Amino acid sequence: KANFVKTASASLVGQLACGARAFDLRVIVLNNNFDDIRFHHFNVKSNGKRGVGWVSRDQSVANTIPEMVSWSRMHPDELVLLSVNHCYITAAKKAKYNTPIHSLDCRDARLVQAFTKLGMRAETSCHRLNSWTLDKARQAAEM
Repeated sequence: KANFVKTASASLVGQLACGARAFDLRVIVLNNNFDDIRFHHFNVKSNGKRGVGWVSRDQSVANTIPEMVSWSRMHPDELVLLSVNHCYITAAKKAKYNTPIHSLDCRDARLVQAFTKLGMRAETSCHRLNSWTLDKARQAAEM
């Protein structure tokens, strides 16, 4: 069996415990429901359908982000960065191969709110982010 993608096998909090402080989170909203956001690593075919890759079954934003927030509160001197990108949405309950999907602006207020209501801090302005010093980033991320 060929491996098409290589992803981390540890949970997000497990990765924090091992020293990771920056995460590349690719998300898909299932069933047009912003309470059901999953992680993915797949390609999108030219016909707008999901291609080869995977979508998380057990891990969702709702059940992983609170653990990361808790870890961050227990380690206030650590700066943890989440880069949320490759955002998609589908009307389907599961994003299987060939499922129609649509691009979603990762700055969409509904998506940002899905993270912030779980205790995560968010900044979507590249202009502001690019002007931050490390100290300013730490202040903005303080839990």
